[in-house]
Amino acid sequence: MKKLLSLLANAAFAIQVLLLFLWILESFVSIPSWLQPIGRMHPLLLHFPIVLWILLAVLPLAKRHLVSESYPPLQHLLLHLAVVMTSLTALMGFFLAQEGGYAGNTLQWHKWGGLLLSFLGYGLLIGYPRLSERPQLLQSIVGGGVFLLIVASHFGAELTHGENFVFAPLQQATTQETIDPSQPIAQEMVLRILDSKCASCHNSRKKKGELDLSSLQALFAGGEHGDIIIAGNAKESALMQRLHLPLSDDDHMPPEGKPQLDQSELRLLSVWIDNGASKTVQLSDLADSSSLFAAVNQWISRQGIATADGPRYSFPAASARDIQELNTPFRRVSPISATSPALEATIFVRKAYTPQSIADLRSVKQQLVSLNLSHLPVTDEDLKMVGEFEKLERVILNGTEVTHEGLQHLTTCQHLKSLAVSSTKIGAEIADLLPQWPLLREVFVWNTRLDSVAINSLSSRFPEMTVERGYIPDAEEILNMSPPQIITDIRVLGPDDKVELKHNFPGVSIHYTTDGSEPDSLNGKLYEGPIKLDGYTQVKAMAFHQGWISSQTISQTFFKKGIEIQSAELEHIPNKRFMGRGAKTILDGQKGDPSSQEGPLWIGYRFNPFSAIMDLGEDAPEISHLTFSYLQKTGSYIMPPKSIEVWGGPEKDQLKRLVRKIPKQPTESLPNEILGIELSFEPAQYRYLKVVAKPVNPMPSWHKGAGDKGWVFVDEIIVQ
Repeated sequence: MKKLLSLLANAAFAIQVLLLFLWILESFVSIPSWLQPIGRMHPLLLHFPIVLWILLAVLPLAKRHLVSESYPPLQHLLLHLAVVMTSLTALMGFFLAQEGGYAGNTLQWHKWGGLLLSFLGYGLLIGYPRLSERPQLLQSIVGGGVFLLIVASHFGAELTHGENFVFAPLQQATTQETIDPSQPIAQEMVLRILDSKCASCHNSRKKKGELDLSSLQALFAGGEHGDIIIAGNAKESALMQRLHLPLSDDDHMPPEGKPQLDQSELRLLSVWIDNGASKTVQLSDLADSSSLFAAVNQWISRQGIATADGPRYSFPAASARDIQELNTPFRRVSPISATSPALEATIFVRKAYTPQSIADLRSVKQQLVSLNLSHLPVTDEDLKMVGEFEKLERVILNGTEVTHEGLQHLTTCQHLKSLAVSSTKIGAEIADLLPQWPLLREVFVWNTRLDSVAINSLSSRFPEMTVERGYIPDAEEILNMSPPQIITDIRVLGPDDKVELKHNFPGVSIHYTTDGSEPDSLNGKLYEGPIKLDGYTQVKAMAFHQGWISSQTISQTFFKKGIEIQSAELEHIPNKRFMGRGAKTILDGQKGDPSSQEGPLWIGYRFNPFSAIMDLGEDAPEISHLTFSYLQKTGSYIMPPKSIEVWGGPEKDQLKRLVRKIPKQPTESLPNEILGIELSFEPAQYRYLKVVAKPVNPMPSWHKGAGDKGWVFVDEIIVQ
C-alpha cells in the first residue's frame, strides 16, 4: 500500500508542476497533433474525480459501519486517487481547450475551477497527516472541494450542452413553446431549429469549427471553412450538405448520438435558403401558394407550436372550401398566420376589378381583418360594402377614387387600427372622421390634398396616432455617388500589365492612391489612364462629382511577378482542410479568393507555423526583396502572421536569417482582404530561401475569440 500511495503522490506532484507550467505559459503553448487524442479523453475521465470527491465527502457517514483501523487508510487512498484523477482531468482539459472552438468567460471559469480544484486537492494531500487529527476541518475542506467541483462541472456542462442545460427542461415544461408571427422567419423559426439541434456545440461560448449558430449575424458570418449558407442554393450550402450526410459519416451534423433534425426542420431550412435566406421576410409576407409558406406550416404543425404576442380571435375559422373559392387570379384570401382564423384579402389588376370582387367577400366577413384595394377604381359607393366587414383592422385604399364622404361608410369598423389613403383626393375633412375609430393608431396620407400645415395639425390633435406623410424630397439634398470600378481582373501583374479604373456616370472624376492611404479630391491622384505599378501595391479609389457626395472607397491589392522559383517544399503539413495544392500553391502565380479560404489556392496553418524552403536554382539571379501574400479575414480568426522571417543560403543546411518582421495586427474587425508583407534584405545570390510565418497566438482581447489561436493563410510568395 505504501508503494502505491507513494507512486500516486509522486504522480500528483508531477502533474501539478506541469499544470502550473502550462498555465503560466499558455499563450506560448502549441499542442502537437499526437497529444490531441489525449485531450479528447477529458469528457471520459472527468466522471472519476466527481465520484471520488463525493465518496470522500460521504465517507464519514459510513465510518461507524467500518472497522476503526481500516477507516484512515481507506480515506487516505481515496484522497490520493481523487487528487491524481482530478489533476489528470485538468491536464486533459487544458489540452482539449487548445484545439479551439471554445471561447468566452464560461471556458475561463471552467478552466479556473478545474485548476484550483487540482491545487486544492494536492494541498489537502500534503496536509493530510495533520488534518486527519482534526476531522471536522478536514471534512470542511473536502466540502469546499465538492463545491468547487460542482461550480466547475456546471460551467463544463454549459460548454458541452449549452447555457442553462440543467434547468432548461423544467422551464420548457412550464412554458408553452410559441412563436411571434410578426417577427422574421429567420429569427423565429430558423434560429429556433439551430438552437435546439446545433447551438450546444456552436454558440458564442463554444465555437466548434469557429462556427456560432446562436444569432443571425453569427450564422451568416460562417466558420473556419467560410460561409455555410449560399442564398438561393441550399444544395451547395455547407450547412445543408453536413445535415444530409449519412449519420455514420464523421462530418455529419449533428454528430451521431445527438438529437437529429426531423424532416420538417430539414425542409424548412432548405426551402428558406432556396428562397434567398432572407433575414427579414415574415410569414405574413408570403403567398399561401409559396413553398416557404408550406414548409413553415408543416414545421409548425409537426412541432405543435402556437403563435404568441399576436392578435387573439374568438371567432371560428372560415371553411377551407370558402377560402379556396374566393381565391382567383385577381383576388387572394389567406390566413394572417398559420394558426389564426383571421383572414386578409387583396384584390388586384385594375382592369379586372368590379364591385362584385368586394361583394364576394361577404362569405368570410366574420373572419376578414385586412383588406387591400390599392390602385383599383374603387369609389365611395363601393365603400358601403366594405363597411359591412366590421372586423376589419387594416384597410388600404392607396391610389383609389375615394373621398372623405366614402370613408364615412367605414365608421362601422370599430376595430380599425390602420388606414392608408395615400394618393387619393382625401383632404382636411378627414380630421373630423378620425375620432370615429377609437383604436386607429396609424394613417397614411402622403400625396393627398393635405398640406404640411394640415398634416402637422393632425399630428398635434391626435398625438397617440402616427400620421405617415411619406418621403418629402429636399431640393437641396445631396446624394452619394456610386464607387468606381477596378476592371483589371488579374492580381499578379506582368511587366506590361496596368491597372484600369472606370465609372459609368458622365463627368465623374476618379482619385486614387497607391500607398494605402485614403484618397480624396485634394490628396489623391487624378485618374487619367491605366496605372503602371512597380510592385506590391494597394490601390484605393473614390469617385467625385460636382453636387454629389463622394463615393465610398474601393480597395484592391496587386502584386508584381517575380523571378521563377524552381521548386518548394513545406516543412509542416497544412491543416487537413486547407491543403491547397501543397507547396505548389505558393508558386503558381494564382491569387486566392478573399471570400473563401477553401480550394486549391490557399494553404492554412493554426497549430504549426508556415515554413517553406524554396529552390531558386543553380543560376539564381541576385535578389533583395520578397513579398508574402496572405489572407486577412478577422471574422474567421485569419490574421496577419504574428512574425515572419526570411532565411537564405547556398544550401538547405547553411541558411542564415536575412530579415525578421513583426506585422501590425488589426485592432478591430475588418473587411476580408488579400494583403502582402514586403521584406527587403541584403542583395545577393541565394540558391535557397526559407520563409517562416507564425500564426497569432493568442487572438487579441478585442476579438470575439480572444485567447484562442489564430490562423495564417498563404497563397503566393513572390521573390524579386
